[in-house]
Amino acid sequence: MGLIADILGNIRAAGAKPAPRALADVEAALARLGNERNAARAAVADAMRERDELLLVDETDARIADLDALADRHRLTLERCDKAEPLLLAELEDLRSAAKQACWQDLRARYDAAALEYANAMRGAIQRQAQMLNLNDEARRQGFEREVMSTFIPPTRMLTIEALNDFEAAIERAREMARPNPAPAPRPAPKVAAAPPPPPAPRPKPKPAAAPPSPAKPFVPPTPDVDGRVPIVILRHGIEIEGRDRPRAGETVLVPAEQAAAFVRGGSADYGAQGADPFAGGQPDLVRNQE
Repeated sequence: MGLIADILGNIRAAGAKPAPRALADVEAALARLGNERNAARAAVADAMRERDELLLVDETDARIADLDALADRHRLTLERCDKAEPLLLAELEDLRSAAKQACWQDLRARYDAAALEYANAMRGAIQRQAQMLNLNDEARRQGFEREVMSTFIPPTRMLTIEALNDFEAAIERAREMARPNPAPAPRPAPKVAAAPPPPPAPRPKPKPAAAPPSPAKPFVPPTPDVDGRVPIVILRHGIEIEGRDRPRAGETVLVPAEQAAAFVRGGSADYGAQGADPFAGGQPDLVRNQE
């Protein structure tokens, strides 16, 4: 078995916590670790001292290499000791803590047993004290007052049942405080309230009915003048009117009513305003054909 296995005990894997051992075993392992560390340090120092002396001697390369290898092996031992020491110290601390707790539990159990015996003995003493005091009272009732005063010596301190009850109650409170608290019962998961349904969407207000369109007034062509003519506005250049030159677009002329109606239906002209003067300047008002 190697050094690490001897020191750490039944270790299962690198870095694992050692198996529980007795306190004396861990203390012995720490002592051995200290001895191994001191021996390795001394061996490294001796090898380095000899190596230093051989540096000024020829044909010593092989020996220097051997000394370097020897020192490296002992340095590896030192590294292993440094790695194992914290594990041993932690194990030792746990064992000491457990031993101290066990010692306290043993003392506590022994004290509780002694306190119970004391309470029982005190209860018995109170009963014996009551018997003694009853005899004292009986002797006084029978007329032996003087004799009682000289021979019935009462206890210097009276025992009372109240004091015993207080003692037992204090012991019970201490036991209750020493008991571990029970694990809290798991709380049920809070119920999540269902989300309220969304409010109904507001109904759109009915739009007021649109007023019916007013009926279009029937188109009435301009009234012919005394000569049977009506004014028209020329929309397209090039139409021919009997008895005059071709009018220009936008010009207002007077033509017979039948001819005016033909021009308007053909889209070449439109009726002018009633009473429009074809010889006045500017653009005349138009009355669009709505036939």
